Amino acid sequence: MSFAFFLSSFLSAYKAVLCTMRHVRPQHEGDRLNAFVAGSVAGLTLFLDKDKGRRTAITLYLFTRAIQFGSSYAMKKWAEHRDRKRAVNHQVEREAVDLAGRKQELVTKNAWDDILAKGMSASAATVVMSLTASVIIYSCVLEPSAMPKSYWKFIMTQSGLPQKFGPMFVPLLETFRSQFHILRELPRGVDNMGIPAGVSSRDFVAENISPNIATLIPSNVHHDYQLCALLHPLTPCTGHAMDVITGEFGRAAKMYGTLNLVRSLFACQKAQIPGLT
Repeated sequence: MSFAFFLSSFLSAYKAVLCTMRHVRPQHEGDRLNAFVAGSVAGLTLFLDKDKGRRTAITLYLFTRAIQFGSSYAMKKWAEHRDRKRAVNHQVEREAVDLAGRKQELVTKNAWDDILAKGMSASAATVVMSLTASVIIYSCVLEPSAMPKSYWKFIMTQSGLPQKFGPMFVPLLETFRSQFHILRELPRGVDNMGIPAGVSSRDFVAENISPNIATLIPSNVHHDYQLCALLHPLTPCTGHAMDVITGEFGRAAKMYGTLNLVRSLFACQKAQIPGLT
């Protein structure tokens, strides 16, 4: 009941503020500022929902939407500023040509900010995806309490680690987490992360970290660092990247391959039907 009350209040507040601002600012009806203010006011109704986990999830969703709005609005204003500056420069060049009595076609070159904006637009999706993926990976391994349990289990299942290590997966992850925090707090200039040459990772982990975890590591494998022995105990550092790429590609293809195939089929069918928009 509290969630239903919150949801109805959220939608009602959003529509009420949005319609009011459209009435007060009729000349700016298409302005995104109306939706931003309405969403900000409606977001206060989150206090009506007593479920902390659900409230946190919705808050994060609205926060990311606010960041998306702010980024889009800033890019739009930046584009308008560049257009005005380009028009002024073009007019100045035209007047200079007219005063000189020359007849020539003016070609306005892109300034440095135009090139930067084009690069940002082209790489924005890749950069955002990379940043969010790094945050998710960090949270999954070191801060699992910051994620919903269902999402954490989904990510771990996609990683293939629970299937690979079985019942030892959770102890392995907890050992890695504890060692990470221990090594991170070492004084500056003290290096205690490496595994000596000639010593197998299995023997080193059994003696210094956990004999139980050491049973996972093949006897002939040597890792360069302690955390590597816990993060990928079955493969050495030189072959770990290729092992992850090949394994993850197969798992991802099962889910995203099917999804993109269906979307592509619908897109092709839609393109072949005249008048369908």
